[in-house]
Amino acid sequence: MSDRSANIMLENTTWQLVNPATEDKQDDIITSLWDVSTETKQDTIITWLSNIETNQTDWTQIVQARLYDWAWNPISSLLWAIDIHNADVHTDLINRHFMIPDWATESPSVAVDIGDVTILVASTTGFTVGDDVVINDLDGFRREYHFVITAISVNTSITLDRPTDRAYTTSAVIERVSENLAVDGSTTVISFIQPPPEEVWHITRIILSILDGTAMDDSKFGWIASLTNGVVIRENNSDGYHTLTDWKNNSDMIEDYYDLNYSTKASSGQFWLRGRWTFTNAGAIIKLDGAQGDKLELLIQDDLTDLIHFGVKAQWHTEGI
Repeated sequence: MSDRSANIMLENTTWQLVNPATEDKQDDIITSLWDVSTETKQDTIITWLSNIETNQTDWTQIVQARLYDWAWNPISSLLWAIDIHNADVHTDLINRHFMIPDWATESPSVAVDIGDVTILVASTTGFTVGDDVVINDLDGFRREYHFVITAISVNTSITLDRPTDRAYTTSAVIERVSENLAVDGSTTVISFIQPPPEEVWHITRIILSILDGTAMDDSKFGWIASLTNGVVIRENNSDGYHTLTDWKNNSDMIEDYYDLNYSTKASSGQFWLRGRWTFTNAGAIIKLDGAQGDKLELLIQDDLTDLIHFGVKAQWHTEGI
């Protein structure tokens, strides 16, 4: 507002100050602001702006105002702050599965450098070729994902399918996990994602896939009968639990995902069910604050072992990055 014009323009939207008491706009924004408490005008906005520029602001002159667009629709706000968001501001995309720990763990016997594929270990007990593994850092939070064991030298080394992104000390932990959630949840199995204490995550999407050899339809869960208790997605944060959904059958998933799709198998292939649930399409994200111990949980409450594969992946960005 270097020219102190009466209207503020932002992407072809006109912003004007109004009198909240009467809903009448203040035409001469340059010369007045409306004081909500006394219903009197505050003169000399030019002086007020000049004071801001010279760092001599009289904060008693700052008053409450409402903002309207060109059609006199109120501009959305939270606690009087204007909502502004640049869709391209985030650069730290994170893309991870919900996983179930298998409890086999081992630490490197020699420090791991960035780019290492083979990790030296003292014991390979509990690990087999084809296992999914993650690497946990010193604080116990999982720091690297998407590893599959491609080779094992007994009690000597584990070879992974890709290079590591980070360096690790011998205090790090290699942990066997399963990205396949087709497990027996007769006794509830809980998988979760959780940020480390120094990070806040904004979850924007969940992607689901089910693989099996039998055709699927809306009345079933994958191809098996509709579940009794269901698969629950819920927030677990400092305010308590907040259940987002409970899928008992494919129809329940369609209500959340909408674009859930069935794929007909090729002659030697499998049937697939896949879909995406994008929270930002509803104008929201799921916020997880690591300092508060927040988690996004997936509860399996039925026996899903008749499925070949059941996978759920979350996508998000780190707040401020």
